[in-house]
Amino acid sequence: MKISALILAAGKGTRMRSETLPKVMHPVSGYPVIGWILDAVAPFGGAHLVVGHMREQVEAFVRANYPGVRFSVQQEQDGTGGAVRCAFAGADPEATHFLILPGDTPLLKTDTLERLVAVYERERADLALITCILDDPARYGRIQRSRGEVVGIVEYNDATESERRITEVNSGVYLASRELLAEALPRLTNSNAKREYYLTDIVAFAAARKATVAACVDDDFMSLSGINSRLELAAADAVMQSRIKSALMESGVTMLLPDTSYIERGAVVGPDTVIHPGAYLTADAVIGAGCTIGPHTVVRGAVPNGATR
Repeated sequence: MKISALILAAGKGTRMRSETLPKVMHPVSGYPVIGWILDAVAPFGGAHLVVGHMREQVEAFVRANYPGVRFSVQQEQDGTGGAVRCAFAGADPEATHFLILPGDTPLLKTDTLERLVAVYERERADLALITCILDDPARYGRIQRSRGEVVGIVEYNDATESERRITEVNSGVYLASRELLAEALPRLTNSNAKREYYLTDIVAFAAARKATVAACVDDDFMSLSGINSRLELAAADAVMQSRIKSALMESGVTMLLPDTSYIERGAVVGPDTVIHPGAYLTADAVIGAGCTIGPHTVVRGAVPNGATR
């Protein structure tokens, strides 16, 4: 199995209210959203971005930090199905399978994707997707099942009242064979409330043809959540900060009131260093072992072993 990741990063992100940054370039812990996603898919091989709004910014960052990534331009914002069709036309010809995921999910973990691949292989599937069960499914697409098997996804705007009571929702992350996509993508239609081409329709297409559709049910919905507003950006940043600080403390760093400090991606801290409340460590901070970082201190660059700042 040779996997290529198709990442949908063309959207404007209207609710971000930004005139200067596309949604996927907003920083989370000092690093663009799209960079976190490219890190998550890196172990699977090649990646292919669908770009559109302010694409020059996205392409410049990716080319500088992730050489070898492919690009396709979605000229018309005609839905997720349109975005994948755009990418599939120029996809890696050697890829046999495609991970398809949104470009606005910075908390997505590599091991989550590995579980999806494992489910796909175990079930000998043609299509697998990650789902979540929520107490409040809000406006997410609902998973339709028949006799326990996934047979479709209905978007909230098109759902009946009974369908809206379904609590299993779509995460927007899929693994599909090249053969299935080649057959399904040309048959997508925009006969829905938004007049868009929904990628979700490939699930019903696969089920109708007796292809095997497997669901990987995940209980960490936050790691699969997209960023659609500054509030959601802040929530994702808080989770990422917790991950960064937990990793540091597990490596032997002491943090006093860790919730009061901010540490950007890339900062390096040696063991037995003590970080006091209110510290800010930038991405280029390299702090040695046994240091003391005082309250409300901004650290950039190198700090030698045993130093106090």
